[in-house]
Amino acid sequence: GGIQLVMSYTLTSVSPYAEGKRRMAHCCVMKDSNIILLGGYMESESGQFQFLAPFWQENAPVYHSRMELYQYNTTTDKWRLLETGGCTDSPHFSGGCAAVVGDALYTLCGFNDDRTNSVYKLDFQTMEWDYVQTDPHSELPSKRDKFCAWVFEKRIFVFGGFGPPDKMKADFVCMDEYSGWNNSVHVFDTETNKWSELITQGRRPCPRAAHAGTTYRNKGYVFGGRLQDRRMNDLHCLDLEMGTWSGQIDAVGVQPQGRSWHSLSMASSDFLFLYGGLNTEYEILGDGWVFNIPTCEWIRVIADPPCVPTRMWHTSCSSGDGKVYVFGGSSTSVFAHEETSFHGKHMLIFQCCVSSLSRLCIDFVVHHPDLLRISSRIYLLY
Repeated sequence: GGIQLVMSYTLTSVSPYAEGKRRMAHCCVMKDSNIILLGGYMESESGQFQFLAPFWQENAPVYHSRMELYQYNTTTDKWRLLETGGCTDSPHFSGGCAAVVGDALYTLCGFNDDRTNSVYKLDFQTMEWDYVQTDPHSELPSKRDKFCAWVFEKRIFVFGGFGPPDKMKADFVCMDEYSGWNNSVHVFDTETNKWSELITQGRRPCPRAAHAGTTYRNKGYVFGGRLQDRRMNDLHCLDLEMGTWSGQIDAVGVQPQGRSWHSLSMASSDFLFLYGGLNTEYEILGDGWVFNIPTCEWIRVIADPPCVPTRMWHTSCSSGDGKVYVFGGSSTSVFAHEETSFHGKHMLIFQCCVSSLSRLCIDFVVHHPDLLRISSRIYLLY
């Protein structure tokens, strides 16, 4: 088998915001040392919900507004609410993507009463939302959700997803006459507000949805996802400069099982971190894997539950210092309508590699303020 490693993880204290704002199918992005959380949905007040139930039904899910942002400071481990203004059209948002480009936050596509391909922009200076009028000559993506996105040089790349069979140059697999899975790559240029469909080179992944992706420098990685009854465990990489697919990356070591609604993050310059998801048997996973990019090796680093909480349709962010932050999601399947849904309300923090000395010092000061005050008084006595 593969090399077995031990990875540490911690649960943060429950914030007053997280208690009332449990969610899945949401977005989180990293800006400076802060994680920004928005959108998604949760079960009804009764504690039960029916997936895709219309909003007027008793057990319909409760959708969260993109107008309310929650900020988690990775240095102080503190939450705060960020209130926004501006455009209030179609405020509810789930299953889409969010991306930080410069001093703005963009939300793209997703589900809002129905699937959409709309773009909204939040200016961090004014904290005002605007609806983005896209260039009329754009090659718009189909209305979709459950896709992944990468950011490179002020452009946002959207790959795959689930939605209607609109005209596109990529492949499409129908579920019915109204919707299906695709493998298109569409690019939104934030400087021109123009969409274009990227004609890629190389062997592209098959159509899929509910996959996970992450960006490192000029590379966009994607793992797994669902196509019809299959939940896949393949890893691919798109060169975002050249528009060339790697084809399926031949990995060594024990392979993670196929899954959807999982997360994938850059743990460091050499390692991807894969966590959780839903497998083909509709089981919620809590396993963790590291992919060593230079050696193309998968290494299992977290054993099965109950050691680590199970999560699906959660989000993750990496801070660049070896930590991966996971929030939200559910530990019960959205397909198990008879069960009460349990949404994670703790922030899971996975330590994927040794932190720098400066980061260790900051963590010590933040978590031991009393010792700092005592040492300060001793210093003043001398």
